[in-house]
Amino acid sequence: MAAGLVVLAAGLWIGLIILLQNQGFRQYLLRVAHAKVTEALGTNFQMRDFAFHLSWATPTVDMYDVVVDGAAPYQTPPLLQVDHLAVGVQIVSILQRKWYLNDIVINHPVARVQVDENGNTNLPKSKSDQSTSVFDLDIRHVMVGQGEVYYNDRKSALSADLLDLLFRAGFDTNQTRYTGELSYRNGHLKLQNTNRLAHNMEARFSATPQTLTVEQAVLTTGNSRVTLAATVHDYSQPKLHATYQAVLDSGEFRRILKNPSLPVGVIHASGVLDSASEPNRPLLATTTLKGDLSSSELNVSLQNQRVSRLHPEGFEGRKPA
Repeated sequence: MAAGLVVLAAGLWIGLIILLQNQGFRQYLLRVAHAKVTEALGTNFQMRDFAFHLSWATPTVDMYDVVVDGAAPYQTPPLLQVDHLAVGVQIVSILQRKWYLNDIVINHPVARVQVDENGNTNLPKSKSDQSTSVFDLDIRHVMVGQGEVYYNDRKSALSADLLDLLFRAGFDTNQTRYTGELSYRNGHLKLQNTNRLAHNMEARFSATPQTLTVEQAVLTTGNSRVTLAATVHDYSQPKLHATYQAVLDSGEFRRILKNPSLPVGVIHASGVLDSASEPNRPLLATTTLKGDLSSSELNVSLQNQRVSRLHPEGFEGRKPA
C-alpha cells in the first residue's frame, strides 16, 4: 500500500508538470488568477506570464510583469508594477494542511500613489470583509530590491520619490517577530515653494503583534544627519517613545526653504519625544518633547546689523557694509 501511494503521488506530480507545459492550461490558470486576485484587491490585476518550480516540500511560483491598477478614477498610471515576483511555499504536512510562506522576492517594484485636491487616492479598497495580519501569514523571508516609490499629494502640494529601495525581513516563529532592514539611497522630498530635499535613509527594525521597535534609523542629507530610535506600542491606539540625535547644517535648509533670513551654522540637537493617541484629542495635545539645542557658532542676518558669532556668553555684531 505504501509503495502504491508513493507511485500515485509521483504520478500526480508528473501529471501536474505536464499540464503546466500545456499552453491552454497555463492560460486557464492565468484567467483564474486574474479573477481571484482582482476580486480580493478590488481593482484590476494582471501578469504577463508565470512559471512553477516543483519539489516535494517547497514549490515556488514566479510571476512576471505584474500590474495592479489604481482605484477609479485613477486607474492609470498603475498603482504598482513589478518586473518579477517569486513566492515559495514550505509544506510542513499535507495531511494536516500545515504550510507557510518560505520566501518572497520582489524585483524592481514601482509604486505610484496619487492624492487629488479633495483627498481622493488611487489606493483600492478591498471587497473582502476579512482582514489578515501579516503575523498570521508567517512569511519566513521577504526581500524587495531596486524599488521605486512615487507620491504626489496635490492637496498639500507635496511630492516625494524614493529610489534604490531595499527591504529585507525575516520571521522568528518562536517569538512571533519580524526583524529586518529598510533603506534607500536616492530619495527626494518637495513641498510647495521649496527646493527639493535629497536624502538617504537606513533603518533596522523588529515587529511583534503588539510592538514595533526601530532599533536605529539614520537619515542623511548633505552635511546633516539625524539618528532616531523609537518604540510604538498598541497599533490601534499607538503610544510612541523616541530618542533622537541630530547634526543640522542650517545653511542647507536655508537653501531648501528659500529663506535667506535663516541663520548659517551647524546645530546640534538631542532629546526625547513621547506621544500617545487618544480619542477626541489632537496629537499635539498628547505629545511632549524634551531636549537640548546648541551651536558653537551661528551667523544671523538682522535688519540693521549682522550677528557674526552667537554663543552662550553673548554675541559679536557689526553693521553691514
